[in-house]
Parts: sequence; structure tokens; C-alpha cells
Amino acid sequence: MGTATSEIEVLRAVAIDCYRAAVRNVAFYAVELDREVTARYRESLSRLEQNAETADGDAMPALLRGYRGQALAYVNRLCGQIAETAGSLRRILDSLAEGDGDYEGRMRGALARLRALARSDGAADLRGPLLAAAAAIQQGLDEMCRRQEESVARLLEDIRTLHKRIDSLESAASIDMLATLLTRAEMEERMQSPAAPARRLLLLGAAGLRLAETRFDSQVATQLAAAFLKRLHRVLPPESAIGRWSDEEFMVLLPAGEEPAAQTEKRIEDQLSGSYACARDGKGVRPSLQVHATMLSAGQAAVPA
Repeated sequence: MGTATSEIEVLRAVAIDCYRAAVRNVAFYAVELDREVTARYRESLSRLEQNAETADGDAMPALLRGYRGQALAYVNRLCGQIAETAGSLRRILDSLAEGDGDYEGRMRGALARLRALARSDGAADLRGPLLAAAAAIQQGLDEMCRRQEESVARLLEDIRTLHKRIDSLESAASIDMLATLLTRAEMEERMQSPAAPARRLLLLGAAGLRLAETRFDSQVATQLAAAFLKRLHRVLPPESAIGRWSDEEFMVLLPAGEEPAAQTEKRIEDQLSGSYACARDGKGVRPSLQVHATMLSAGQAAVPA
């Protein structure tokens, strides 16, 4: 009996050492975001490592999920900044084009008047120098316009590149959001917890996800689910908890609010139903979703079978 107990203690010590090593590795390989955010994350992992013997089994997954959410928010902010920069560049270009058009028109009008003056009878003695000067100005103006068109073309290409980066970042961030969805067990735990704040339960059916996989492929279906989730995040309060119940069924724990259930259902259905932009083999496709929302009251809220 004593030997068995000793072996159990040894195995327990080994398991705790492995857990601590895993926590250290997670902290070491943490993606550097905002310094303060990453520092707090590493501090939490350090405390978890120190208290490994008494740590809750869900502690590290919760930390990872929280940091993933912060990483997604960080990427979304970057996307917003890049989009704002691209928009500013475009507005600058439009303004320059408008101003340059007026300037070029005035210059060409002045050249036309100069040539007309050179050909007049009163300027016969100066005709040669005036026409030569007009030709030189014309050549300089044409060269200036050519260089400006090249600069504008490069800036437009930079703007297109920025938009591609935005699309790429948003696509990656959206697909990563799928990994943040709560599981059935986690949703059940939150719903049944007596310490949980007052919540409303929203059931969502997203018809079209299976069809997208059948019609296109699994990659398009994943993109569609990610785009749906991203749009859902935009219309929900930040403190909402989202879980996936099946391929086309989702659940949302909403904070208590004053909006009538019917109004919430209609708003969700109107904003989430419709076509979504996805890509397949480098080409754009637009699968559609038909979303149905059902709000349950506190008394009705129960874990679906």
C-alpha cells in the first residue's frame, strides 16, 4: 500500500512539473501585443505556475481564451487603422487630382494664348523665341504630368495592397474567432452557474452553412461561418458569450437588457441574413445565410438536447 501511495505521489509531482513547464512555454511564446496587455497575461501565467498544485483545470484554457480575444481585438484595431490610412491616402489623391486638373487646365490655356500671340502679326519678330518657349513649357508640363501619373499609379497600387492586407488580416482574425466559441459543456456551465449574472438566452439558426460546404467546399464553409461570427460580434454587446451547438446552431448568452425580445430577434435576423463575401481558388464567391433568432426568457432558458 505504501509503495502504491509513493508511486502516486511521484506521478502527481511529475504531472505538476509538466503542467508548470507547459505554462512557462505558453508564457514564453506569447505573441507580443500591447506591452501592458502582454505583461498582465504573463503575470497571470506566472501566478498560475506558482499555484500549479491547487490550480483549477480550466484556469489555463480560460487565460488562453482571454488572450486570444485580446489578440483578435488588437488585430481588428490594426485593420481599422490600416483602413483609415488607406482612406486618407485616397482622399489626398482625389484632392491632388482635382487641384492638378485645375492647374493643368490653366497652364494649357496660357500656352494656347502664348502660341496665338506668337502667331499674331504684331509679334512677327518674336515668333521664333515665343514658339520655342511655348514648346519648352509644353514639354516640361507633359513630363510633369507623366511623372505625376506614375506617382498616382504607385500610390493607388499601395492603396490596393493595403486593402488586400486588411482583407487578409480580417479573414485570419475572423477564422480565429471560431476557436473562441464556447463548447456545449462551457455553455451549460455558464447557464447553470448560480453565481452568473442575469442573462437572456438567444438561439440562432444559420441555414446555409452546410449548403456552402456542399456547393463549394469546407474552406468556403469555414470562411462563411467566420464572417457570420464577425458580423454577429458587431451587433451584440461586448459582454455576450457565444457558443456553437451544432454545424448550423449557435447560442448567445446576452446581458439583461430592456430591448423587447421580438425587436432583438428581428434586428439580429435582418443584419445577419443575406450573402457573405468569401473566396475560393482566388475567386470571389457569395454564399448566403438565412438566420432565424429565438429569444428565451429566464424561465424558458434550458440547455437544448
